[in-house]
Amino acid sequence: MNAETWSRNWAARTLATVGALIAGPAFLLNFIAHGGVMPGPDEVDRVDGGFSLMFMAGVALIVAALIVAKPSAVGCKGGRLLWVEATMVGFAALWACFIIADPGNVDSNSPAILIGDACWPLHQAFMLVIGIVAVRAQRWPRAATYALFGPVAGVATLIVAAALNVDVVAATAIGAGWAIAAAGVFAAASVEGESPELAARAVRAPAAT
Repeated sequence: MNAETWSRNWAARTLATVGALIAGPAFLLNFIAHGGVMPGPDEVDRVDGGFSLMFMAGVALIVAALIVAKPSAVGCKGGRLLWVEATMVGFAALWACFIIADPGNVDSNSPAILIGDACWPLHQAFMLVIGIVAVRAQRWPRAATYALFGPVAGVATLIVAAALNVDVVAATAIGAGWAIAAAGVFAAASVEGESPELAARAVRAPAAT
């Protein structure tokens, strides 16, 4: 493993770890702060905005880890999708900033609010696309690749848990999903350049794809 690859992998592992530590517990802490109750859409306050921004900061670091690792994760062309994901994360974070600034007077018809609100579910769902591209690229071990579907699995778990009124599961699902994705990045960055399996895949899937 050359120095450039080692540095890139070290950066990816660090970003993924810090991101998981920030994003993973964010909504659970929000749940605890609200007395063990998941606030509804009409009950959003500065506490929600703060923990939402905390979550988005963690997600941004995990996406940054993927961008750092993109030549091995999704190929060079697939890396463009990561920037689309990063843009949506940025708009979702902007929504949280508006909520923190003045939760009682947020203009729900403002383009920035509408876009930010829409980017919340969209950036989660878009990880399905990134996961599929990563599977097709065959650059990472299977377990690490499929970990990128963690955010989508987290959303699915959230929906089911909310329908069953299991609030504590709903509060932890999305954060846990992103923590799984971060674990996949960490694991892949830890073995890249050392695994014969990965070396063989790199020959089959050139960097231009």
